[in-house]
Order: sequence, then structure tokens, then C-alpha cells
Amino acid sequence: EENEKKQEETQEIAPPVEEKRLYVMNLSYEVTHDELKAAFGKFGEIENIEIPFRKGGKGTTLGISYISFKETEGAITAFATMDKTYF
Repeated sequence: EENEKKQEETQEIAPPVEEKRLYVMNLSYEVTHDELKAAFGKFGEIENIEIPFRKGGKGTTLGISYISFKETEGAITAFATMDKTYF
């Protein structure tokens, strides 16, 4: 019984995942905020869209984006629907 109690005490419970931000890759270097908002906005309210630029690349993007949704469900639905699709 003591061993069982010790095992129960040492088990950690992971916190629930509440990620609202998607990492989108393999995008065109000319992709715009408006295009991403149109494609991903149908899954939920978007709080922020980040399109990082190359350092010293004279305005060239990295071909990736970070899309932050207001609700976790929007990010989950967008991921489930858009994963491995062409934009």
C-alpha cells in the first residue's frame, strides 16, 4: 500500500493545453495579412497575425506566419481543417 501511495503522489498531472497561436509554414513570400485573415478568420476571431521578415533581406518574408486566435477552439479547428493543405 505504501508503494502505491508513493506512486500516486509522484505522478504529475499536465495542465490542459490552451494554445491559441498557430505556426503556419511554407507560405508564399508575397502573402499578406489580409489573405491570411480571409483564410483563417472563418475559424474564429483572430487577435494577431505576425509575418516575420528576414534580417537584411530587404523586406523579404520568411514564408511563415504566426496566427493568434481569441479562442482556443478557433486555433484547434483551423489546425484540423487546414493542416497539410495548400493555401
